Parts: sequence; structure tokens; C-alpha cells
Amino acid sequence: MSALLLPAAALCAGAALALLLPVRAGALAPALPPPAGSVPGPVQAEHSRLLLLVPLTALVAGPVLLGPLLGVPAGLVVAGLLLRRVRGRAAVHAREAERRSTADLPALVGLVATSLAGGADPGRALGLAVDALPGPGAERLRAATRRLDLGAEPGLVWAQLARDPSLGPLGQAFRRAHDAGASVSDAVDRLADQLAADARASAEDAARAVGVKAAVPLGLLLLPSFVLLGIVPVAAGMLAGVLG
Repeated sequence: MSALLLPAAALCAGAALALLLPVRAGALAPALPPPAGSVPGPVQAEHSRLLLLVPLTALVAGPVLLGPLLGVPAGLVVAGLLLRRVRGRAAVHAREAERRSTADLPALVGLVATSLAGGADPGRALGLAVDALPGPGAERLRAATRRLDLGAEPGLVWAQLARDPSLGPLGQAFRRAHDAGASVSDAVDRLADQLAADARASAEDAARAVGVKAAVPLGLLLLPSFVLLGIVPVAAGMLAGVLG
């Protein structure tokens, strides 16, 4: 039994360290559901297995350290807490990745539109945009380019990309142009102009909101000096006149 205590303690320490230390966003990405059109790779599967080892470590180490009577329930409790923590971190990363994908969409669409205007085909245009602007959104587009390179039907690729929560507008533009037999370059160019205008409007709204929010603490800072320098002397003068 004593021979097992050292490795079990090491496993518990590793599990605790994994629970307490902050995790890089990229390390948890493979544990999330794959984006539309993507295929899990060996690296994703390896990271998913490593994440599952964290709660399993506590489940196995509990009976070894405390015995079957106390170790099994203790291991179950700790494993549940670890699994909940890991899943919570994955959910936080999922929201952050979604936000970054949405924020990168105008730039990605602009790059795709520029490549299409230069004569590149849709698959090549997506590949150039992905290489120029890496990120969560680019990785989702990379999955679409891989499917096109493998000979997938473009209409199916665009339909699947259109269902993406953040890159859907680009997929819809490709799908409409493909179904109507219209120019893909014109459709993506119009989308790029629309997204650029929306991004400018959002930036202006954010700037105005910052000004409004900054006025409140600034007013609170100036209020005491206004009372002391403006109201107190007047009130003191009036009171002196009444009493005098």
C-alpha cells in the first residue's frame, strides 16, 4: 500500500494544480464541441483525454489514499468538483472564442472580398484570409477550405458555414450567390461593406457609452468641491446676515 501512496499523492497534486492554475484558452479549445464543418484531429482528441484524466485521477486516488470505505465517496465528490470546474472553464473559453470569431468577421470578410476581387476562387480566397488573420474564426474557415480541397460540394459547404453562429453571414452570402448563379465576389464585397459600416457604428456607440459612464464618477468627484466652494460660502453668508 505504501508503494502506491507516492504516485497517488503525485496524481492528486497534479489534479489540484490543474484545478487551481489558470488554463490557457488554446488548451481548452479541443475540449469544446467542434465548430461547424470541422473534424476533430489527433491533437484535439489527445487534449480531451488529458482533461478527462483530471477528475479520473481523483476518482482513482481516493480509495488508494483513504481506503475503499472513505476513499470512494471522497473520490466521487472531488472528481465531480474537478469535472465541474473543467467544464466551467471550457464554457468560459467557448464564449470568448465566439466573441473573438464575431469580432474578426469584418476583417475576414474584407480579406476574402479582396482576394476574390483579385481573381482567386472561393476556396483559395478563404485560405488566404485564414493565413492572414489567425484566430478562432479563421480556424472555422480553415475547416471549410479543407472540405473544398477534398472535393466536397460547395453548396453543402456554404450551407454548413451559414449555420455557424458567428461566421453565418459569410456562409449565407456564398450560399445565395451559389444558388442564384450570381457573382460571389459582388456578394462578399457587399457583405464586407455592410459589416464595416456596422463595426464603425458599434465603435461610435461604444465611444459614446464610455463618455456617459465617465461623466458619473467625474461628477461625484467634483460634487464635494462644488458644495464646499459654491454652496457653503453662500449659506454661511446668508446665515451670518440673519443672525447679525
